[in-house]
Amino acid sequence: MERRTALPLQRRQIFATQDAEEARAFLGARGFLLDIPSREATDLDMRLKSVFLPGLLFTRLEYGAAVQVRTAENYEDYRFVAPLRGRLCGTIANEDVPCRPGAAMLVSPRLDNLLRVERDTAGLNVLLSGFMLRRHLVALLGEPLKAPLEFAVPLSLREGHGRSLAHFLRLAVAELERRDSILVEPIAAQSYRDFLTNALLIYHPHNYGKRLRRLERPITPRDVKRAIDYIQENLDSKIGLPEIVAAGGIPGRTLIKHFRVICAVRASKRSAKHCDVLKRSKTSLRSRCNAVSPIWADSRWNIASGSANLRRRHYGATKP
Repeated sequence: MERRTALPLQRRQIFATQDAEEARAFLGARGFLLDIPSREATDLDMRLKSVFLPGLLFTRLEYGAAVQVRTAENYEDYRFVAPLRGRLCGTIANEDVPCRPGAAMLVSPRLDNLLRVERDTAGLNVLLSGFMLRRHLVALLGEPLKAPLEFAVPLSLREGHGRSLAHFLRLAVAELERRDSILVEPIAAQSYRDFLTNALLIYHPHNYGKRLRRLERPITPRDVKRAIDYIQENLDSKIGLPEIVAAGGIPGRTLIKHFRVICAVRASKRSAKHCDVLKRSKTSLRSRCNAVSPIWADSRWNIASGSANLRRRHYGATKP
């Protein structure tokens, strides 16, 4: 069976129509089934504005009329749906999930789903590539998936990890409105996608969450060294966790814990080689970020200040 995905090839897309058949055809080509009650057809005023990054699609969408939307049976991507205005309600795997501003739904493919959108509702839809999300989870686990990845549906945007996700999604949408956005740069785009993917897989409940939390393995310096060497050799390439995991040969979740342990070792106990690797990596990252945009010079995300804070917190040092 052919796999269906809504992720397009072009970076920006704007679509508007008041014709019911045109709206159905547009969404149908992207793996969605649109149902417009006959009494609502004359009030349809569909407006869509999308911005695309590799593996991610940000869409502001409103229908004007009350409609119902479901995904096709062979749809593959994951959907983050949050109303900006109005109200919608989802029925996901026979569970009703009402949703107003301040809340969101994370809809997994393969689950029976129906989204009921009320009149005059506008929402933010973020589509995440199912292929990339599953590939990242395999990297974290260090083994193939034995069942489809399924997230918990409700997500509060007013507290915890949901509030953080909403903040970073809004930042990305605002940034992508600019023609000179740093997220157009491939390495920055991949870093953002990996951040969002990690946040969902590590913090949001899903059917592999317990296995991720149980991952433990004794620290093996040889494996960590392979991963560090690979990162150092590919600083100018688009690499993510799956590639680093393949080079190190250990699960990504375990590898992340190993790096935390290494960073917690006192400076007096670190080898000169480790110091040199960290210093050269920091220098390369700083030069690359400054070349992308001057915003890094004044930002709280500044590489140099972040490294200094890390040194002070772990080592009590004030100089490199």
